[in-house]
Amino acid sequence: MAEFYLGKFNLSDDDFQNKTYTGSLKTSYLDKNHQGKKVEIKEGDYVFPVHRANISKLWRVTEVKKDNDESNNNDPKGTIQFESIVSLKEDKKIKLQDFVKCSYFELDEILIYRQKQNTFKEKFFQLTLTKETIKKPKKDGNNNKFDEEKIKEHFKNISKKNNFRKIYIADKDDNNGYKEGDIKVEVENVKKNGEKEEKGIYKITQFQEYKNSKFGKYEPLQKLFNRRTGTKGDILKTLNQRFYKEYEIKGADVTLDGILKLAQLNIEYRKETNAKQSSSLEEKKKYINIVLKKISNSRFEIDDVRGLYDYIIAGVGHLKFPPIRDEKIYSNYINLLDTNLNLVLYGPPGTGKTYTARQIVIEKELRIMNKQEKDNDNIFNKLIKNGRVEFITFHQSFSYEEFVEGIRPTLKKPNSTYEISNGVLKRISNKARKAWKAWKAWKAKEDLEKTKKAKKDLEKAEKKLNHYLIIDELNAGDPARVFGELFTLIEKDKRGEFYKVTLPYSGERFNIPDNLYIIATMNTADRTSTVLDTALRRRFFFYELEPDSERINGNDGAGNIEQYNEKDPDNVSKFTVNLREILDTLNKSITKEIDRDHRIGHAYFMEIDTVKEAVKDSKDIKEKDLEAVWYQQIIPLLMDYFYNDNDKIEEIIGKKFVPNDNGKIKRLEGDEFIEALKEKFESAITGKKKSQAKKEKNKNTSKKT
Repeated sequence: MAEFYLGKFNLSDDDFQNKTYTGSLKTSYLDKNHQGKKVEIKEGDYVFPVHRANISKLWRVTEVKKDNDESNNNDPKGTIQFESIVSLKEDKKIKLQDFVKCSYFELDEILIYRQKQNTFKEKFFQLTLTKETIKKPKKDGNNNKFDEEKIKEHFKNISKKNNFRKIYIADKDDNNGYKEGDIKVEVENVKKNGEKEEKGIYKITQFQEYKNSKFGKYEPLQKLFNRRTGTKGDILKTLNQRFYKEYEIKGADVTLDGILKLAQLNIEYRKETNAKQSSSLEEKKKYINIVLKKISNSRFEIDDVRGLYDYIIAGVGHLKFPPIRDEKIYSNYINLLDTNLNLVLYGPPGTGKTYTARQIVIEKELRIMNKQEKDNDNIFNKLIKNGRVEFITFHQSFSYEEFVEGIRPTLKKPNSTYEISNGVLKRISNKARKAWKAWKAWKAKEDLEKTKKAKKDLEKAEKKLNHYLIIDELNAGDPARVFGELFTLIEKDKRGEFYKVTLPYSGERFNIPDNLYIIATMNTADRTSTVLDTALRRRFFFYELEPDSERINGNDGAGNIEQYNEKDPDNVSKFTVNLREILDTLNKSITKEIDRDHRIGHAYFMEIDTVKEAVKDSKDIKEKDLEAVWYQQIIPLLMDYFYNDNDKIEEIIGKKFVPNDNGKIKRLEGDEFIEALKEKFESAITGKKKSQAKKEKNKNTSKKT
């Protein structure tokens, strides 16, 4: 029987006029279980061609010429010739975003998702008909054909407003004023009666269609929603337990407020970790806020189905539950810092040393703030803007003159001159000293007057008191040469006005104030680093940051990522990869072959959310995938560790990645990549190749038969 398709093949104006298409013959359609399938288009099928984002024609396939290329069986190509069945007038043509809401067709995964994604290479997308007058075949001998006259009649009237369904997000008790074919995303406000808050907490309960004057479950969208949220169960469970314990929200329930909160957490986490922001997160946040505001009084009408998919059905998609700030962990750091004023965070690369230094500053500032002032995403930037934080990276050419003070040329017309220039330590020390004197003055005033105003002024001064110097890669430079005579003054008992030195260039008497905290980081795997002498070690407290696989969330909060081939609609080639086990196994091997200082940190794996990255919306940022991290970061790092020692690299990652004696790395993808990982990380991977799964499926079917 003939099928109906949406044709998205970007025809030129000439080809559109000639009704000719050359390219892929693959199609995308859903079976009765709403699983994706692949078939080839054939003679007699009907196609709605999309031209310049509009639909104005209905074509019938008259001839299909398939290329004789047996190597292209997975993606057959050829030429299709059409004949026009119906042509709409220019003022009657339909925009694609409106066409997908036509009540003649099921609003399923094809219309709402697949046809707009670049990850799907198909050019023909099957439409599932809902109108019985079109759907019912007319028998003609042994052939089943549609009643073409009725098809023409319906398509000519397709642009009438009553043929386009409306889609709403509305409360479960809002059941009036709908027309046939309308769809409702039913939500329930789970807040207790009498709660006076601006926004309710709306749980998504089901997807419904208004048919025969009543609502019933709408299976296409319900199944798509279940599929998209099914892999996010652990994230939703964590979210609901943390924020919605007192409400009737259980397990993997999805709430509009939860989608909003998760988006906000991801935005804040990206800011805290200096990751590139995603415009789609901001758009999702804005969209959900509008929905929540609207449905508190009435229903929200969805104008573009892309919003329905991106922000509701897949609202939790591509989101993670970021690590929660652990106050107990940072309490240890802060206690050490308060005891010594100087702290070194050391460990292998990727253990979060720089990130932790930044978080220590934030946590220490939060301790002296009121709860209403806890703005964790902006606080560090404000500190930098106000000159209370200086960040510097040591390197081999970094000198005393850059760190403390030195003579530098200044270009002034007509002649250049030489002036004494303050370094980063002297600048931050001067600012800290000024804040310390201001605080002491307000403290003395408050002790004398004992008034509310004096107390308030003292609190303001206290909030501006602490200053911080963060030194990244402390051992990459020569600390003894860079600090010079100020080595003595950084000790806690040598701080303040009683201990001063005379600086060699300016001749100033200089001291380091008590309210300047120095936090440094040190990479233990850096072989070019200077060995720290005993004098430096005595003046700092040292805290080791080790690789911590428990901090890798993956997609489910437990370090797992799932991958299946989009070309395999049955999902039989689906794999689950545990990133935590991969990291732990890598580090056991590295410790055995070199030492513990060269282990790999968890940060390399924290942003990974898939094995192989799909092409995403150009507006969104691209998340890291395991294949990219493996080939662009992990393997190059190992090659640096084991320079010219191919046997050790092979011992750690497996022979399939290093198949030749010349040490050349082989680039593997898809199932081959997974199979190569299994050689050394078998316990971290569960799942089967498509071919293997199909053999087992056929074998089981034969047994049943």
